[in-house]
Amino acid sequence: MKRPVKPKVFQYKTRRKAAPPLRRPARKDEPETFTGIVKGQPASDLEERLARALMARKIEFLFQVPVYTAYTVPGQENIVDFVVYYDIPQPLEVDGEYAHKSAGQKEKDRMRDALIDEALQLMGFQLIKRIAGDKLLTQQMALDLVDDLF
Repeated sequence: MKRPVKPKVFQYKTRRKAAPPLRRPARKDEPETFTGIVKGQPASDLEERLARALMARKIEFLFQVPVYTAYTVPGQENIVDFVVYYDIPQPLEVDGEYAHKSAGQKEKDRMRDALIDEALQLMGFQLIKRIAGDKLLTQQMALDLVDDLF
C-alpha cells in the first residue's frame, strides 16, 4: 500500500525583528530600572539615563531625530540620538563603548557626523557632540554631564 504524498507548502520569508538593545546589569549600589523607551522610541540604558537627566533639569529635547543630508537616500535618513534646545540647538550622539570602539567605526562616525553637521549648520545648529558611554554609567554621572554641558 502506498503512502499518501503530502503536498509541499510554500512558506514566505519574513524579516527578523531587531534585537532589543543591549543592557548593562545594574550595580549593587545602583538599583535602576529601565523602560527601554524615551518619548515613545526604543532607547538604550545610556540614552535613557541622559534623557532622565535632561528632564530632571527641565531642558527641552527631541529624541531619535531624522536628519536629511545632500546624500540621503529616501528611507535611509541619518538619525541623531538627541537634539537639545538650549540657546542654540545642540545635537548629541551617545556612544556605547562596544559599538563605537574600532578605528573603522570611529572613521565611519566621523564621516557621518561631517555630513550631518553640514546639513544642520545651515539650520543654525551646533556641531554634533559625541558622549562616551563611560560618562553615563550612573544617573548621577548623567546629571553632572548635563550640568557641565548646559
